[in-house]
Amino acid sequence: MRISIKIIAGIIIVGFFIYAGDYIYHGGPIMTGYSAKILCSCHFVSEREAADCIEHDLFGFKMVEKEVNEKRKEVTTSLFGFFKRKAVYRNGFGCSLVIDEQPIEKLKRSKVKFMTLSDSIAWKEGSTIRWPEEIDKVELAGAVEKAFKEENIEEKKNTRALLVVYKNNLLVEEYGEGFDQEMPLSGWSMTKSITSTLCGILVKNYSLDVYQPAEIDEWANDARSKITVDNLLRMSSGLDFEEDYSKSSDATKMLFNSN
Repeated sequence: MRISIKIIAGIIIVGFFIYAGDYIYHGGPIMTGYSAKILCSCHFVSEREAADCIEHDLFGFKMVEKEVNEKRKEVTTSLFGFFKRKAVYRNGFGCSLVIDEQPIEKLKRSKVKFMTLSDSIAWKEGSTIRWPEEIDKVELAGAVEKAFKEENIEEKKNTRALLVVYKNNLLVEEYGEGFDQEMPLSGWSMTKSITSTLCGILVKNYSLDVYQPAEIDEWANDARSKITVDNLLRMSSGLDFEEDYSKSSDATKMLFNSN
């Protein structure tokens, strides 16, 4: 009986180490790639203090070693000395991961300049708010306050910016502590909406036909050549793609384990 218990315990321990090893092997590059990219963007694009970025944006990646090179505008990371990753900042282009030390083309572009809006002119040309009678100010103010409330003490500064637009009128423009209207922030999936809007402008100007195949060289000679721009905009291309951010997946490998 004792032998059986020892065997079972041994199997469980071995299984645990196999699972942990596999998790680190596949997840390690994602963790270090994510840390390098996010820290680089937070520090060199948003111009936040590196320590603040680490505390509020990378609190779940404390075991990842991080090094910021202010002169070269680079961030390097590793996990127990392995899975080294580097993110490099380029003026006007933001931060890019450099995998396997592949060179990044030397491009130059002027830094984005923000326009100061007049407080005597209504939005969008200015910043004055025109409040419609049908909107309950108290109820909206409560919703805004809730959006900035810290539900989880570890997820500090979870809401960075909040704008409410109603019938082409800006009703609310609020920012979290340490953030303001001139600070560039990561758009994440909101970028897809902006891209779709820009495509809509091109369609309106008869410069783009979204029902034509997407012009991607790698797809030219196989079934993917039939995928249209409209398919891509609606995320209905039919391509096999796993979007799971809790593990190593197509999405995390694309974002944090490739150039």
